[in-house]
Amino acid sequence: MQKDIYAKCVNGLIEPGDMVISTPFGDYGCLVGVVLEINTVGTLEHDTDNPGDDVHVNFYDTNFSENRIKEIEGEFSRMYGAKTTFYDRAPNDVIMPPEQLININGIDDEKLRGLLESRANAEAFCVSALRVEELKDRLTRNYDDYRDSILEMDKDEIIGEAGMIAAVKDTHYYLTETYEFEDSEVDYLLLFENPLEVVATKWCDRTALLDDFHFALHEVFNKKDALQGGFALYEKPVPPEPLPDKPVDIKQAARHEAERLLYELKSFKKPNSPDKTEYTAQVSPEFIGLAGDRYDKLLFEALRPPSKMTFESGAKPGDINISVTGGVLAALKVPKPSISDMMKEAADKANAHNATRSEQNSRKNQRREGESL
Repeated sequence: MQKDIYAKCVNGLIEPGDMVISTPFGDYGCLVGVVLEINTVGTLEHDTDNPGDDVHVNFYDTNFSENRIKEIEGEFSRMYGAKTTFYDRAPNDVIMPPEQLININGIDDEKLRGLLESRANAEAFCVSALRVEELKDRLTRNYDDYRDSILEMDKDEIIGEAGMIAAVKDTHYYLTETYEFEDSEVDYLLLFENPLEVVATKWCDRTALLDDFHFALHEVFNKKDALQGGFALYEKPVPPEPLPDKPVDIKQAARHEAERLLYELKSFKKPNSPDKTEYTAQVSPEFIGLAGDRYDKLLFEALRPPSKMTFESGAKPGDINISVTGGVLAALKVPKPSISDMMKEAADKANAHNATRSEQNSRKNQRREGESL
């Protein structure tokens, strides 16, 4: 049997081995069978003039009722213009276009018996399935149109529309992937040009009510499973130590300045730039004096921002301000130095400490020698 070969039917995809029913349209309407093989258009196996894929279906080895077989024989006799029997024609390999097939894999036994009992049952089932697909197609068209309209909005409008955006997305998914419609529900929604808007508006209104919000809070506070859920824990910003008078190296100074700037930027409750859209802080003149023209490159490497970070002249000549958006600020994090850097820094500090102690001891010895004289 073929593997990994599919064709698009009325309600999704079919592959060899799937149970299908043909739509009421065409010579072999409302018959139940099994897909034997699929010859996709453009392949050597596709040897018909059909513009689409050829789906070979076995309608013969199906447990039709005696009543249904008589109906089929009447349909075949009219099709061929002469009295014929179901067994004479033996439709065990009928080539069908996929758009005239409905996948019925997983159908319950009672419904299947109804499809095998009479054409009336089979036709009613097919019409219902076609109406559902018509509704889903319209819902998807509504969703695509809504998405296009959102892309034309500015940022503030999109934020204001956030509740409806979520409602439309949820509604489209639920109605096209999960919900099983009653015939009357399909007929009702098809009355509207935009059935997605009809349902999504109600869902948006429902989710906008906070009456049930306490249930979510109960889950949060009672289970406390957020502690194991991978959520980042809040780390209170710690003010960095003062920059040493003589930093060991420029990278250490850049990391220290990055920590200081990050602490200052995160201390603001809201954007503090003149237009109130960004967070801004002044780069220390001491660091600029050490880094020179490389200050921006060094800070960029130390902060590793995920996107744009700008530097602008401050109010006084020589002042430089750093500015970031809220989204960038939330992602900024000064990475810890590598182990080798930490060991080097510790050794440098120890050497500096020893040098200081040595200088102090030298002064003490000189003082003692002066006193002895």
